[in-house]
Amino acid sequence: MTAVNSEASRQAVVEATLVLLERMGLTPADLTVVPQARTRVPTFAEYVPVVSAAVSAGTRRAYGSYWNRVIEHWGARRLDEPTLMTLAESPQSCSAEFPALLGHQTT
Repeated sequence: MTAVNSEASRQAVVEATLVLLERMGLTPADLTVVPQARTRVPTFAEYVPVVSAAVSAGTRRAYGSYWNRVIEHWGARRLDEPTLMTLAESPQSCSAEFPALLGHQTT
């Protein structure tokens, strides 16, 4: 009985995958094509100055210190590297590093 359930479950997964591919405008054959070379993704250290140059002086004053921290901590990382988990953990690491800024008592 387990083999039947396993096969039915597998078939359901395959059917769901085919539906998903169809909605994405893809076919199973599209998945076998060798991908083209991807464009190089810049690092935070490379990209933050581009953003800084594109904004007003007021915005640069407001966010500049935050952008500097990003460069300090993640400068060598590519923009596509941080995961959702990394981003979720960031506030905790900042609060541990700068408790006074967040209203926490230092001991």
